Amino acid sequence: YGAVGDCFSWGSWMIRRGAPAGVAVESALIVYRYATAHLHFTHACFEVHRENVSVRRFHERFGAVREREDGKNIHYRLSGAAIAASMRRLERFLPAPIDVLAA
Repeated sequence: YGAVGDCFSWGSWMIRRGAPAGVAVESALIVYRYATAHLHFTHACFEVHRENVSVRRFHERFGAVREREDGKNIHYRLSGAAIAASMRRLERFLPAPIDVLAA
């Protein structure tokens, strides 16, 4: 959701306590693969609450860059190049691709 031109936001997610290790990385990579390969977005734009340091670090490890800050949020942009680099670096977390449009 939150598509503006060639930029998308995938919103928030919650991970159940006891979920397998790596589920956050896997779910992020799946979203990025679908958004870039199937929906043809070129980058992601999103915001994270300033106090949510662990989520900020998570996105920054993917290569997200701070664009601006307001009273309670930090606004990020994740380039297509950063998404592609993360996909290569973390591909072991990805399940085999499926053709979701063929169903």
